Amino acid sequence: MQTTPRHRDGAISSRVLSAAQQRALVIEILSRRPAHTHELRANGISHPAGRVNELRMAGYAIQSARVSTVDSDGFTHRGVALYSLVGGASPALYQGPAIVVGASYGSSGSYATKAPLSR
Repeated sequence: MQTTPRHRDGAISSRVLSAAQQRALVIEILSRRPAHTHELRANGISHPAGRVNELRMAGYAIQSARVSTVDSDGFTHRGVALYSLVGGASPALYQGPAIVVGASYGSSGSYATKAPLSR
């Protein structure tokens, strides 16, 4: 029998957040203020860049800039992504071209094969 990891106070551990829960948490955090990769990871987001990309694909306007940060051990990390939610915590209407060809599971395990946009 598998149990859900919990903290001593009974709260569910952030280690068990689904991708959907992580996306909701990213929106919640970024609606308060910009946050960088290390902050998002500390809040239970296992792959911040992936979750941000998924939110962008869903229509959220999220900007990123590269910054330098200093961790709790005093080490400097350069080129860390700082994410900012633009225009509020609701998806914008996407107004660009979107082409997805052959959306299915492939033998390589990919979800979709994207065709290059022709100009």
